[in-house]
Amino acid sequence: MGVQRVPAFPYAGYADLLGLRGIRVDALTDVGTAWDAALTADRPGGAEAVVGPEVPLLPPFPAGEQKLDQVQQGLA
Repeated sequence: MGVQRVPAFPYAGYADLLGLRGIRVDALTDVGTAWDAALTADRPGGAEAVVGPEVPLLPPFPAGEQKLDQVQQGLA
């Protein structure tokens, strides 16, 4: 499996600069708290989820598993 190389960028911080609610999640134990913050925010926002480079970005729907091979080939 290939490895994603995404440049370091403070996505949640950038959302805050734009007047949005930026939420950064870098630990699995913080996911629930992040959802609570997002759902109770007084404005639109975005979540920055920090994952390992070996985690493929799949679409959030059941067909995502079917696309895993294509994603992995693209990362190679």
